[in-house]
Amino acid sequence: RQTIDEIYRSYTMYELAEGGEQQYFDQSSGESMPRSERILRWIDRQESFPNTGRLLDVGSGNGTLLQAMSKLRPEWILAGSELTDKYRKVIEAIPNCEALYLDAVATIPGVFDMITMNNVIEHIIDPAHLLSEAGEKLNPNGKILVETVNLRENTFDVLQADHCSHFTSATLAGVLRRAGFLVDISSEDCMPKELTLTAEYIQRSEKSPNSEIEEMIPRINQNLGWLRELREDARLAAQKDVLGIFGTTIAGT
Repeated sequence: RQTIDEIYRSYTMYELAEGGEQQYFDQSSGESMPRSERILRWIDRQESFPNTGRLLDVGSGNGTLLQAMSKLRPEWILAGSELTDKYRKVIEAIPNCEALYLDAVATIPGVFDMITMNNVIEHIIDPAHLLSEAGEKLNPNGKILVETVNLRENTFDVLQADHCSHFTSATLAGVLRRAGFLVDISSEDCMPKELTLTAEYIQRSEKSPNSEIEEMIPRINQNLGWLRELREDARLAAQKDVLGIFGTTIAGT
């Protein structure tokens, strides 16, 4: 918790890109679009959004997903939720954005037709509790959209100091079920090395046995072993010649 507090005390969204979100590049056409726009448009093709509704983006950052939704469905009423008001002016300037809330999800006024958590759930110490709170804020037939890192495809996720949880499709679906959701869409194809799930809230449920977590343990150990081998390979390479590392992401680190 202390490390996380230190990270976020001076955290700036997409600092190297001056606040601009990462771009998704289509592998066939080469066309690019912001990742939030890609995610929402992909979901819209699977199950079309209504023309009107109310959306809450939990962990809204500097408002990139809200901006994408405002563009995709201009008639939707939007709201953001964050721990600080650092980006309040930016978020509340988005068309049809009612407010940025600094309250716990359970205390935000009203109910919503969709709640989004875009690269948020991995930062939460008790994700099932947050998901249950979000479920209680959904209208009947309302949906939650969860986007997070796919551990099976991105071993470096275990090195993220501010990631408290790590997921595969099975374990993320398991957490959603224990929080009272019925998973609707579960995909590893929307964004590279990420998981995209939508789910409908049914009711709060008791936790089931952690079979999904137990299934994940061998994979975690495999990931850690691979990272140790990579570290030793890098040390050996550096002793023989000049070693360059491409990129500034966690994988580059």
